[in-house]
Amino acid sequence: NNLEHVLYNKLKDVKGDCCDFPPDLHLSRFLEVMGKNTKLKQVEMEENNFFYVAPEIVAKAFNNLEHVEMKPNPCNTSAQIVATLELMAQRAKLKYVLFEYEDLSWLNPGLVARAVVQVEQVDMRCGLSMAHVRAILGAISATSRIRRLNLCDNDLSKVPVDVLETAVKLLKRGGGVVKLEKKGKKLYLKY
Repeated sequence: NNLEHVLYNKLKDVKGDCCDFPPDLHLSRFLEVMGKNTKLKQVEMEENNFFYVAPEIVAKAFNNLEHVEMKPNPCNTSAQIVATLELMAQRAKLKYVLFEYEDLSWLNPGLVARAVVQVEQVDMRCGLSMAHVRAILGAISATSRIRRLNLCDNDLSKVPVDVLETAVKLLKRGGGVVKLEKKGKKLYLKY
C-alpha cells in the first residue's frame, strides 16, 4: 500500500495463446486492490495474462494510477480497453497516458476523445483516423484537464482551422505547451 511504482510481470518469454493459460487469480486480486485507495502511481504490467480479468476490474485499477502506458498485449481484451476508456472519460486520477497501438480505428472516436481530454498529458503514438483526430481536438474545452497533447505522426492538415485554433488556445491555457510542426503539406501537433 505504500509503494508508488511496481514492476509486475509474470509471463516473460512464455509462448502460447493467453486463453489457453488458466486464470491468474493473483493478478485479478492485485488489480482489485489497485482499484482501491493505494499510493501506487505507476505499474509496469505488460507481460501478464489479463484475459480472464473482468473489464471493470482492469478499468478501476488503471484509472486509479497517475501514469499508464496502453500498449498492444494479446492478453488484453477489447472489452477491457473500452471499459478503461469509459471510466477514464468519467473520472480519472491519471496525469499521463501513452497509447501505443498501430491502429485505434476500431474504437469509437467520441469515447477516445472523452477519455483523452480528462488526462493532463497524452501521447498518441498510434495511427488515428481523421474522425478520431477531429473528435479529440473538438472535445478540448475549458473544463478539460488536458494540457499537453502529442498526436505524433497524425496529420492535422485536413482539420477545420477553427477547431484546431480553439484546441491550441485551450491547450495553452494554464501553461500548456503546444508545438505545431509543418512538414511539406502535413501539419503535426506535439508538445
